[in-house]
Amino acid sequence: MADAPQAKTMWQVRVLVVDDETFVRRLVRRMLNGLSVADIVEAVDGQEALKLLRKFKADIVICDYQMEPMNGLEFLKIVRSGADPDVRRDLPVIMLTGDSDANVFATAMALDVDAFVKKPIGKDAFAAKLQRCFDVPQMIKNADFYDAVELLTEQEAEGGQEFDSLTMVEKTVDELIVGDIIAMDVISTTGTLLLATGMSVSAASIGRLSDLVDIGEFKVVVVRKIEPPA
Repeated sequence: MADAPQAKTMWQVRVLVVDDETFVRRLVRRMLNGLSVADIVEAVDGQEALKLLRKFKADIVICDYQMEPMNGLEFLKIVRSGADPDVRRDLPVIMLTGDSDANVFATAMALDVDAFVKKPIGKDAFAAKLQRCFDVPQMIKNADFYDAVELLTEQEAEGGQEFDSLTMVEKTVDELIVGDIIAMDVISTTGTLLLATGMSVSAASIGRLSDLVDIGEFKVVVVRKIEPPA
Protein backbone atom coordinates (compact mmCIF):
# COMPACT_ATOMS: atom_id res chain seq x y z
CA MET A 1 0.00 0.00 0.00
CA ALA A 2 1.36 3.43 -0.97
CA ASP A 3 2.47 5.94 1.62
CA ALA A 4 0.39 9.04 2.32
CA PRO A 5 1.21 11.96 0.00
CA GLN A 6 3.95 14.31 1.09
CA ALA A 7 3.93 18.05 0.53
CA LYS A 8 4.20 18.72 -3.19
CA THR A 9 3.39 21.31 -5.78
CA MET A 10 0.24 20.93 -7.86
CA TRP A 11 2.07 19.85 -11.00
CA GLN A 12 3.30 16.80 -9.09
CA VAL A 13 -0.17 15.76 -7.88
CA ARG A 14 -1.88 12.73 -9.41
CA VAL A 15 -5.67 13.08 -9.52
CA LEU A 16 -8.43 10.59 -10.31
CA VAL A 17 -11.73 12.20 -11.41
CA VAL A 18 -14.79 9.95 -10.99
CA ASP A 19 -18.10 11.04 -12.52
CA ASP A 20 -20.56 9.43 -14.92
CA GLU A 21 -21.13 12.73 -16.77
CA THR A 22 -18.60 13.53 -19.48
CA PHE A 23 -19.30 17.26 -19.16
CA VAL A 24 -18.46 17.27 -15.43
CA ARG A 25 -15.24 15.28 -15.95
CA ARG A 26 -14.14 17.72 -18.65
CA LEU A 27 -14.99 20.69 -16.43
CA VAL A 28 -12.99 19.28 -13.50
CA ARG A 29 -10.09 18.45 -15.84
CA ARG A 30 -10.03 22.03 -17.15
CA MET A 31 -9.95 23.38 -13.61
CA LEU A 32 -7.15 21.00 -12.65
CA ASN A 33 -5.18 21.95 -15.75
CA GLY A 34 -5.65 25.59 -14.76
CA LEU A 35 -4.05 24.74 -11.41
CA SER A 36 -1.09 23.14 -13.25
CA VAL A 37 -2.19 19.58 -12.41
CA ALA A 38 -1.05 17.46 -15.35
CA ASP A 39 -1.40 13.83 -14.22
CA ILE A 40 -5.18 13.27 -14.42
CA VAL A 41 -7.07 10.00 -14.98
CA GLU A 42 -10.85 9.63 -15.36
CA ALA A 43 -13.38 6.97 -14.34
CA VAL A 44 -17.14 6.79 -14.91
CA ASP A 45 -18.12 5.11 -11.61
CA GLY A 46 -16.74 3.67 -8.40
CA GLN A 47 -16.02 0.23 -9.82
CA GLU A 48 -13.86 1.61 -12.62
CA ALA A 49 -12.16 3.93 -10.13
CA LEU A 50 -11.11 1.02 -7.91
CA LYS A 51 -9.69 -0.84 -10.91
CA LEU A 52 -7.68 2.20 -11.97
CA LEU A 53 -6.38 2.84 -8.44
CA ARG A 54 -4.70 -0.58 -8.41
CA LYS A 55 -2.25 0.78 -11.00
CA PHE A 56 -2.65 4.58 -10.89
CA LYS A 57 -1.46 5.64 -7.43
CA ALA A 58 -3.55 8.78 -7.11
CA ASP A 59 -2.79 11.41 -4.49
CA ILE A 60 -6.42 12.52 -4.43
CA VAL A 61 -9.80 11.44 -5.80
CA ILE A 62 -12.55 13.84 -6.89
CA CYS A 63 -15.71 11.75 -6.88
CA ASP A 64 -19.37 12.31 -7.70
CA TYR A 65 -22.07 10.83 -5.46
CA GLN A 66 -24.74 9.79 -7.99
CA MET A 67 -23.27 7.06 -10.20
CA GLU A 68 -24.18 3.55 -11.31
CA PRO A 69 -23.46 0.76 -10.65
CA MET A 70 -21.24 1.94 -7.76
CA ASN A 71 -21.97 5.39 -6.32
CA GLY A 72 -19.63 7.70 -4.46
CA LEU A 73 -20.58 6.58 -0.95
CA GLU A 74 -20.11 2.91 -1.84
CA PHE A 75 -16.71 3.76 -3.30
CA LEU A 76 -15.70 5.79 -0.24
CA LYS A 77 -16.73 3.00 2.14
CA ILE A 78 -14.60 0.46 0.26
CA VAL A 79 -11.61 2.81 0.42
CA ARG A 80 -11.93 3.66 4.12
CA SER A 81 -12.77 0.12 5.28
CA GLY A 82 -9.84 -1.40 3.41
CA ALA A 83 -12.10 -3.75 1.45
CA ASP A 84 -9.73 -3.30 -1.50
CA PRO A 85 -6.22 -3.93 -0.13
CA ASP A 86 -4.59 -2.31 -3.17
CA VAL A 87 -6.06 1.11 -2.32
CA ARG A 88 -4.73 3.08 0.63
CA ARG A 89 -7.37 3.79 3.27
CA ASP A 90 -6.27 7.38 3.92
CA LEU A 91 -6.62 8.40 0.26
CA PRO A 92 -7.99 11.98 0.19
CA VAL A 93 -11.48 12.08 -1.36
CA ILE A 94 -13.43 15.18 -2.38
CA MET A 95 -17.12 14.46 -3.01
CA LEU A 96 -19.05 16.29 -5.71
CA THR A 97 -22.76 16.63 -5.09
CA GLY A 98 -25.68 18.30 -6.76
CA ASP A 99 -27.94 17.16 -3.92
CA SER A 100 -29.21 18.90 -0.83
CA ASP A 101 -29.90 15.46 0.66
CA ALA A 102 -28.44 15.66 4.15
CA ASN A 103 -28.23 11.88 4.40
CA VAL A 104 -25.49 12.01 1.78
CA PHE A 105 -23.56 14.58 3.80
CA ALA A 106 -24.00 12.71 7.09
CA THR A 107 -22.90 9.35 5.66
CA ALA A 108 -19.95 10.88 3.83
CA MET A 109 -18.85 12.57 7.06
CA ALA A 110 -19.13 9.26 8.92
CA LEU A 111 -16.82 7.81 6.24
CA ASP A 112 -14.41 10.73 6.72
CA VAL A 113 -14.71 12.34 3.32
CA ASP A 114 -12.12 15.11 3.08
CA ALA A 115 -14.27 17.83 1.48
CA PHE A 116 -17.56 18.58 -0.27
CA VAL A 117 -17.89 20.53 -3.52
CA LYS A 118 -21.38 21.42 -4.65
CA LYS A 119 -22.19 21.65 -8.34
CA PRO A 120 -21.91 23.98 -10.19
CA ILE A 121 -18.23 24.01 -9.26
CA GLY A 122 -16.53 27.34 -8.55
CA LYS A 123 -12.82 27.49 -9.44
CA ASP A 124 -11.59 29.35 -6.34
CA ALA A 125 -13.48 27.19 -3.85
CA PHE A 126 -12.41 24.07 -5.73
CA ALA A 127 -8.73 25.05 -5.57
CA ALA A 128 -8.94 25.83 -1.86
CA LYS A 129 -10.52 22.48 -1.02
CA LEU A 130 -7.99 20.62 -3.15
CA GLN A 131 -5.15 22.30 -1.27
CA ARG A 132 -6.86 21.64 2.08
CA CYS A 133 -6.69 17.91 1.49
CA PHE A 134 -2.90 18.16 1.63
CA ASP A 135 -2.65 20.81 4.32
CA VAL A 136 -5.02 18.96 6.71
CA PRO A 137 -4.34 15.21 6.42
CA GLN A 138 -7.16 12.88 7.41
CA MET A 139 -6.81 10.93 10.67
CA ILE A 140 -8.66 7.78 9.73
CA LYS A 141 -10.18 5.34 12.19
CA ASN A 142 -10.01 1.58 12.51
CA ALA A 143 -11.28 -0.24 9.42
CA ASP A 144 -14.07 -1.92 11.42
CA PHE A 145 -15.57 1.50 12.19
CA TYR A 146 -16.08 2.28 8.51
CA ASP A 147 -17.25 -1.24 7.71
CA ALA A 148 -20.11 -0.72 10.20
CA VAL A 149 -21.31 2.55 8.57
CA GLU A 150 -24.69 1.99 6.93
CA LEU A 151 -25.06 3.78 3.61
CA LEU A 152 -27.77 6.45 3.46
CA THR A 153 -29.68 5.30 6.51
CA GLU A 154 -31.68 8.03 8.26
CA GLN A 155 -29.71 9.36 11.22
CA GLU A 156 -32.05 11.31 13.43
CA ALA A 157 -30.99 13.46 16.33
CA GLU A 158 -32.28 12.75 19.79
CA GLY A 159 -35.04 15.06 20.94
CA GLY A 160 -35.10 17.12 24.09
CA GLN A 161 -31.76 18.84 23.73
CA GLU A 162 -31.64 22.13 25.59
CA PHE A 163 -29.01 24.84 25.44
CA ASP A 164 -27.30 25.46 28.80
CA SER A 165 -25.46 28.80 28.84
CA LEU A 166 -23.45 27.74 31.89
CA THR A 167 -21.81 24.78 30.18
CA MET A 168 -22.27 25.47 26.45
CA VAL A 169 -21.37 28.15 23.94
CA GLU A 170 -22.40 28.77 20.32
CA LYS A 171 -19.63 29.10 17.77
CA THR A 172 -19.47 29.65 14.06
CA VAL A 173 -17.31 27.11 12.23
CA ASP A 174 -14.61 29.77 11.84
CA GLU A 175 -14.47 30.05 15.65
CA LEU A 176 -14.07 26.30 16.27
CA ILE A 177 -10.73 25.01 17.49
CA VAL A 178 -9.32 21.52 17.37
CA GLY A 179 -10.36 19.68 20.52
CA ASP A 180 -13.71 21.44 21.01
CA ILE A 181 -16.37 18.97 22.17
CA ILE A 182 -19.79 19.00 20.51
CA ALA A 183 -22.36 19.79 23.22
CA MET A 184 -25.53 19.54 21.11
CA ASP A 185 -26.11 17.44 18.01
CA VAL A 186 -25.28 19.28 14.78
CA ILE A 187 -28.46 19.02 12.72
CA SER A 188 -29.01 19.61 9.00
CA THR A 189 -31.83 21.69 7.57
CA THR A 190 -33.82 18.49 7.07
CA GLY A 191 -33.33 17.29 10.66
CA THR A 192 -30.60 14.76 9.91
CA LEU A 193 -27.78 14.21 12.39
CA LEU A 194 -24.43 15.43 11.04
CA LEU A 195 -22.29 15.36 14.20
CA ALA A 196 -23.32 13.82 17.50
CA THR A 197 -22.98 15.20 21.02
CA GLY A 198 -19.68 14.23 22.63
CA MET A 199 -17.61 14.12 19.44
CA SER A 200 -14.26 15.91 19.45
CA VAL A 201 -13.65 18.47 16.72
CA SER A 202 -10.65 17.74 14.48
CA ALA A 203 -8.97 19.92 11.87
CA ALA A 204 -10.46 17.76 9.12
CA SER A 205 -13.98 17.99 10.56
CA ILE A 206 -13.72 21.80 10.75
CA GLY A 207 -13.05 21.81 7.01
CA ARG A 208 -16.02 19.56 6.26
CA LEU A 209 -18.31 21.61 8.50
CA SER A 210 -17.21 24.75 6.66
CA ASP A 211 -18.24 23.11 3.38
CA LEU A 212 -21.68 22.30 4.78
CA VAL A 213 -22.15 25.86 6.06
CA ASP A 214 -21.47 27.07 2.52
CA ILE A 215 -24.09 24.62 1.25
CA GLY A 216 -26.55 26.00 3.83
CA GLU A 217 -26.96 22.99 6.11
CA PHE A 218 -26.52 24.89 9.42
CA LYS A 219 -25.08 28.13 10.84
CA VAL A 220 -23.65 27.58 14.32
CA VAL A 221 -22.24 24.74 16.40
CA VAL A 222 -22.81 24.34 20.14
CA VAL A 223 -19.72 23.16 22.02
CA ARG A 224 -18.80 22.70 25.66
CA LYS A 225 -17.39 25.70 27.45
CA ILE A 226 -13.73 25.40 28.30
CA GLU A 227 -13.23 25.82 32.03
CA PRO A 228 -10.71 28.57 32.85
CA PRO A 229 -7.63 27.35 34.72
CA ALA A 230 -7.94 27.50 38.50
